[in-house]
Amino acid sequence: MRLETGIRRKEAAADMYIQANLAHPWVVVKGELIGNLTRYSTEERFGKAWARFRTALLGRGYTGGQLQKARGGVGWSDEREKIDKMDERARERAEGGGGR
Repeated sequence: MRLETGIRRKEAAADMYIQANLAHPWVVVKGELIGNLTRYSTEERFGKAWARFRTALLGRGYTGGQLQKARGGVGWSDEREKIDKMDERARERAEGGGGR
């Protein structure tokens, strides 16, 4: 048996706060991307989430080049590594180490 996970996102203005002219740090974009790696259980769902987010940001004034740079090579193949790192930080916080 296999459990497939994902998030249903309503069509809304959820991405409107990340306007290109507000000079948000690229960590916001990368954080969303890495967050999606932990929320979606298949490469297809992850790809759809990135496509939706990318389209929203393009509509907010970002360029394709900016988004590719922000993505920084993070892809589905990084899923296990990112989840393991989050688990390690959680263990460190539980032990009083702060997690960073």
